Amino acid sequence: MVGGESVRSLIWWLGVGSCPLSAGRWTIARTIDHALGLPAQPTEATVKAALLTGCRPDVAANHTHPAHRPDDRLAAWIQQRSALRAWVERGVAVRYGTGEPPISFQQRPRAEMAACPGPVPTVGSIRRGEAVARDLTGDWLVARGHRDLAPLSAAQVAGRIAGWAARFSIIFLVTDHLAVGTVVQQVMEGLMERKFDVIWVGVPVVWPDDRLFLATTLGLGDQVQSAFDVTTVIDLWLGGQT
Repeated sequence: MVGGESVRSLIWWLGVGSCPLSAGRWTIARTIDHALGLPAQPTEATVKAALLTGCRPDVAANHTHPAHRPDDRLAAWIQQRSALRAWVERGVAVRYGTGEPPISFQQRPRAEMAACPGPVPTVGSIRRGEAVARDLTGDWLVARGHRDLAPLSAAQVAGRIAGWAARFSIIFLVTDHLAVGTVVQQVMEGLMERKFDVIWVGVPVVWPDDRLFLATTLGLGDQVQSAFDVTTVIDLWLGGQT
């Protein structure tokens, strides 16, 4: 799919929390098993590990991950098998588009930080227009002292991401529960109006009562609709190589 005629740029959006999307201009599935076939009860970290690598993280079985962050063993496993790194090694232009606040660098790295193919974007990256905040608008960062940041509207966020998508084959974004559902919808609408393909995967916070959500733009949904097994989907993105 990557670099194929049917996809100009693929925006891979990993959201944490409840699915804010509704049926309409995108395809939504609630049928992905939240456990991903793992032998132990999954955590946010282990599910992200599977999504970010396309591999079943057996290394994570029966391990605990404080604050939903992988321990050193799982972080090293994610780094080694990262789909983002594999794309870069194969010459695919990838933009990791989420900037992390200083506190993220003082704790264990998040799963997605371990998967980053280069230096993890920071608040400075957001300031320079090279990333967006985990809440998209940046309001959370401004409220916590980063007053030199100018909060973005949903339209501005969509425009920033679209600008990257004109230069990169893969845009990888992460948002968390701080991202307001209406803002997520508006940003996705803005990207769809610009004809970009979006895959939004929602990772639940509550286990095991919730399910993973897979939402895609309608045209792309036709291509992956039969591949709701997460490993199969990412294997497809990697061209058969995990």
